[in-house]
Amino acid sequence: MFVKMCDLDTVRHKLGVDSDTAKLQLEKHDCELGVLMESIRRYGDFEHTNFVVMGDHGQTDVSQVLNFNRAFQNAGLQRLDENGKLDFYQLYRWIYEREIMNMKITTDEGFTLLIWNSEMQADGQGFESRPYFYRDANPDLFMYQVAGASFDYDRRNPNCQHMGEWIASVKGRTALPEHQQHFSYDELDAVAEKFSDIC
Repeated sequence: MFVKMCDLDTVRHKLGVDSDTAKLQLEKHDCELGVLMESIRRYGDFEHTNFVVMGDHGQTDVSQVLNFNRAFQNAGLQRLDENGKLDFYQLYRWIYEREIMNMKITTDEGFTLLIWNSEMQADGQGFESRPYFYRDANPDLFMYQVAGASFDYDRRNPNCQHMGEWIASVKGRTALPEHQQHFSYDELDAVAEKFSDIC
């Protein structure tokens, strides 16, 4: 059973972390949890039930706000169009490349997985503009995106030079494509054969 009590979060956002209303709401949640536990004690298997109480984030009251859009624009990381509106393609590019799609995960056992999901053109350019972040990363498993743009859009006779050099520079123990973008197995085999000469 999963029970979400979200009233405290709403009250704290609206009225402050230590407001009287927030304290009353916390007491209400405490009562609600007590009712739930007592119900399981009476009608359920209390002795074999685990109760886990979690919060999804901490919170503190703030008195000042930093406008990240303005800071990004001043740094040249975000552009406005001719109407003064946010250039969503540029925003998409930065989010896609830097925040959402690329990650490095290390397990408790020390196994390292590096996922790279940006896009590189066959000339070595494209969305990925920070290859130095990944060079010599030495992951146990490197999973990378395979997009048609990375091979001059020619899946039958792919230009693998830049992508192959890029994969080699990461120095992963094993490298696997994790997003093939409509490549057939024959086309992936052709890419792998060319990569083996480069990597």
